[in-house]
Amino acid sequence: MTDKSTDVRNYALAALCISAIFGVASFTALNYTQMKDYDNNRYRSDIQAYARCEVDKWATVSVESYKEDLQNVQCVSLNDGLFKEPIVELGDISKGSRDVCAFEAQNTINAPPRFEIRYNGDKIFKTACESGWILE
Repeated sequence: MTDKSTDVRNYALAALCISAIFGVASFTALNYTQMKDYDNNRYRSDIQAYARCEVDKWATVSVESYKEDLQNVQCVSLNDGLFKEPIVELGDISKGSRDVCAFEAQNTINAPPRFEIRYNGDKIFKTACESGWILE
């Protein structure tokens, strides 16, 4: 009788170990796939731009090129009359490089400013300040 219960216990333990290995392998494969998709989506665009508004009078837009060299890059404010200079010209940005546009507001920034990044003649990327714009 003890031999039969020992056999059942050993088979159950083996099945548990196989299930655990399968579960860990599935979890790892799923996470790898999700990370790969994130990387692919991140670099799908030619550029990445991040706008941030700070200290109630300044907005900065960081522009980074991923896939190609960018020519005649301009940051353009889409909020009429908010900034002293609504267009900031960066010129050319090499692949893998970044640059920053800085905008000085005429008054306190009290709503999230929106921007267009124009490059390579006819391409446009839009972004807006993501945080820091409510300062009161």
